Amino acid sequence: MAKKSPKVRSKKRNATALKIIKAIEESNGFLTTAARRAGVSYMTVWRYARDYPSVALARDSGEGRASPQGLSINELEHITGYSYAQL
Repeated sequence: MAKKSPKVRSKKRNATALKIIKAIEESNGFLTTAARRAGVSYMTVWRYARDYPSVALARDSGEGRASPQGLSINELEHITGYSYAQL
C-alpha cells in the first residue's frame, strides 16, 4: 500500500491563513467579524481553523496569540517568512 503524501499547501493558502489570523486577532476572536475583515466567508475561516493549527489557536485564544507559547504575529511572520505587508 502506497504512503499518502503529506499535504502541500500553496503560498496563497499560507498567506490567507496569516490574513485570517490577523483578522481573528483584530476582532478579538469573533469569527464572523474576522471573516468580514479578511474578505472571506465564515465557512472559510472555519475550514482554515480545521486545517491550520495556528488559525485554530488564534481562534481558541481570543487574545491574539498564535500559539500556546504566546507567539506574536511578528514572530509568526518571522517563522513562516510571510509578511502582512505582502497581503
